[in-house]
Amino acid sequence: RTVQLPRPNDFLAVLSALTELSAGDVLVVNTGGSTRAVAGSLFTTEAMRRGVSGIVVDGPIRDVSELECFAYSTKITPYAGTVQHVGEGVS
Repeated sequence: RTVQLPRPNDFLAVLSALTELSAGDVLVVNTGGSTRAVAGSLFTTEAMRRGVSGIVVDGPIRDVSELECFAYSTKITPYAGTVQHVGEGVS
């Protein structure tokens, strides 16, 4: 399952995608060049509760020592993004 952020640093699309994921899914996120995290410990805790197998992010995540499910990212940052634009959902 994939999600494209409508704007860099705005992770509302990632939060919205979580509601569409099923057990065993892997979420792949294209952040469009974000410099702020699009996922962290709260997100991965809910993903784990839903049975999501993992998340792959082309961009930053945060709270890496507290993540509850498999997560790979190209960057790590302590700074969270914004939640303003939902985007087009999961494909």
